[in-house]
Amino acid sequence: MHKQYRIVFSVLVMLLCLNMSAAAADPPLLEETAVVCPEVRDLPRPLRVTMGRAFSVALVANHTTGFQWELSQPVNGNVVQVVGSQYVTPTTDRIGVGGKECWTFRAVGLGKTTIRLQYRRPFENNVPAAKRLSLPVVVRAGPQRIASDPSSPMSASFHDPFSYCAAVGTIDAPDERYTGPKVPDEIARGLQAAFNVPAPAPLSPFLKQSFWRCMGGKSTLVR
Repeated sequence: MHKQYRIVFSVLVMLLCLNMSAAAADPPLLEETAVVCPEVRDLPRPLRVTMGRAFSVALVANHTTGFQWELSQPVNGNVVQVVGSQYVTPTTDRIGVGGKECWTFRAVGLGKTTIRLQYRRPFENNVPAAKRLSLPVVVRAGPQRIASDPSSPMSASFHDPFSYCAAVGTIDAPDERYTGPKVPDEIARGLQAAFNVPAPAPLSPFLKQSFWRCMGGKSTLVR
């Protein structure tokens, strides 16, 4: 793989650019936290995300008690869409230990909205939720991507994600030049390892609910 580039992936985005030109008074963009499914208490309010980006939040949960997080009302699909959620258990043999739910969303349109969730047992009707959470989100436009010259080598197609990223440098999502699987197995395995999920576990949740992008070597990374 070319030294200058690397694949950056997430459930929501594994590593994301730090916008050094942002005004100091502005809260940081959510994708700049560059943490795999950061816990909601660690996120700025409101969450500021770039249109087209996926972002993830972690909510403490314990499914052994029957409780789980769910949307208390539908999200504004013109601004944000739900990609999915996954319950991640800790790597321990202790029975009854809680984990976290990783919720992934995608910013699809400019504007403001609030994601509202509640923590309850879905089989208990007419019982108030044990917890409620409101996540204000602001989606703003990102930098324009410059189209490549069709007569240059950049117009070639790539089946391998590493070769593709070495060629294109920085791009928010694979375009038509990438012809491989939506989420390659090697990226899914890397995400699986980042979540400390045992290797024998199926890759299907990561293959279905993950996104990846390419970022140039000049970008500043934060973790």
